[in-house]
Amino acid sequence: MGLELLNSDDINLIEDFKTTLDKISSILNSLGVSATSYHTSYLKDYSKLSSHQKKSALRDSQKYLECLTASELVEPATDDDRDTPDLGQSLWFALRHFGLRPTSDLFELLSMNDAVEIYNAEGIQVWRNLKFMEVCSYTLEEIFCYTWQDRYTRSEAATVQIMDVISKFSTISPKSIKCGIKNLLHEKFSVKKLTIDVTHEMLSPVFNSLNAVGGFVVTSKVKILQPN
Repeated sequence: MGLELLNSDDINLIEDFKTTLDKISSILNSLGVSATSYHTSYLKDYSKLSSHQKKSALRDSQKYLECLTASELVEPATDDDRDTPDLGQSLWFALRHFGLRPTSDLFELLSMNDAVEIYNAEGIQVWRNLKFMEVCSYTLEEIFCYTWQDRYTRSEAATVQIMDVISKFSTISPKSIKCGIKNLLHEKFSVKKLTIDVTHEMLSPVFNSLNAVGGFVVTSKVKILQPN
């Protein structure tokens, strides 16, 4: 489907989304993280979304771009320079941007070279750090147009374990939980179809302005097993 089959509102959304993806790609590539914006100039995957889904994907991508900009690119590009304070500062900017407050022990438990993700209360990944991007071969368009469940096959046993940990966040005073959950992720439809060996080191609740659990942070050790 080309742009000629879309209405003017959709075309405007596509152009805005394309511009945002190109800006994100430019920043990530300048930091030494290879990132492809999209495969087709008319954004094949984004074009198929409903108007509501297009707006949601655009909003998510713009928030991610704002997080990168707000943190002033605090995460350095090389492993030699990357350290926990930089990761902590980048994560702090992201949490603040989404109006979320971490547990008191979260930043003490971060480790160098962790892949870190923020999920909202609906379980949607809204932020990921540079280390996560290093082991992801999906285009930015695919990342923002498809859910985590759509993009990966994963260990069902690990999924059950993760959900069990998340259920503990409903307690009166939820805290970060060290878990060491082993997982194996397979990219379903990326060009490279990477297989990633993952150990989810910790899940930590984050709180919204009403002091209710508004999502969670996942920190993981990650390694590509099958670079095609």
